[in-house]
Amino acid sequence: MPEIQGYSFFQKVSLGMDRVQAHIKDRTNFLLFSASFTCLFKAIMHKKPFGFQDIIAFSTLCLFNAFFLVTNNPSDVFHKYFSAIFTIEPNNWNEISIYTSYFFSLASIASMLWFCLEKNIESYIGFVFLSLSLLVTVAVGVSPTVYASEQRILFLFDISLVAFTCSMLRNSLTLKY
Repeated sequence: MPEIQGYSFFQKVSLGMDRVQAHIKDRTNFLLFSASFTCLFKAIMHKKPFGFQDIIAFSTLCLFNAFFLVTNNPSDVFHKYFSAIFTIEPNNWNEISIYTSYFFSLASIASMLWFCLEKNIESYIGFVFLSLSLLVTVAVGVSPTVYASEQRILFLFDISLVAFTCSMLRNSLTLKY
């Protein structure tokens, strides 16, 4: 465990972001895949004309699901820029692939949050669960036990993903199209 007492607040939060990034890009994170697939299903089924933001969010989730299923070759350029797991460290902070991978992870989560707040979907419970799970996982980076408690916090993130998916499915079953 590194000497976390000497870290700045930004460095501590970046440790939490590294945990979120690694968990989002984990190839065995089928809960996140099912949550994003549920959002896509919800967007398709509510038969409202897509606006510009809807098209961006829908495209991002489609790419996320495609890269989750397809890219597993580390030498592939798509894997490097969209699906690779990186940790921001002083020796690699200037590599663009780190930031594109982080941006794509956060854009995927933001797209899922966007579809929660759609007029016809209105899944506020799902929005709260997904937002809080992201914030709690990032906030654990401030704790000195960021490495010791990483699996417990990721378990909380996974439970929140299950609640998010159930909330989206409940809304899809109760909405009249």
